[in-house]
Amino acid sequence: NIILSSGMPSLYKSDLTNEYVQAHEVCGLGIDEIIELIRRSITFSLMEDDVKAEMLATFDGEVLAAKERYLKPSEE
Repeated sequence: NIILSSGMPSLYKSDLTNEYVQAHEVCGLGIDEIIELIRRSITFSLMEDDVKAEMLATFDGEVLAAKERYLKPSEE
């Protein structure tokens, strides 16, 4: 399992948003692969399980809302 993180953004002059952009632009990852990376980052984080579950539920809801708003049915 692969995740992206930004443990020291000031040292590496990067942030998590930029890491996801790079994953898309350099590695060719699509939206569904990036969504899975984000889900894994939450799942494998050091947060308490109940906090992870709540965060995943919120994230999944936001993803669904964004897909419904911005993607045409043929793009899903």
